[in-house]
Amino acid sequence: MEELRDINSIDRAIYESEKEIESGAKALDAVLVFAELDKKILRSTGVDNNSYENK
Repeated sequence: MEELRDINSIDRAIYESEKEIESGAKALDAVLVFAELDKKILRSTGVDNNSYENK
């Protein structure tokens, strides 16, 4: 039963995402989004961005 609930949650998320796209929302590349998020976190913590990106 839990597996069915998980599948329904995934289906619901896909449906809602499709509706948002139809309403004019733009799809984002998750890799780019997380890369930008990492940069913002590093800047806010004072970590050297260049040493992190070169690894």
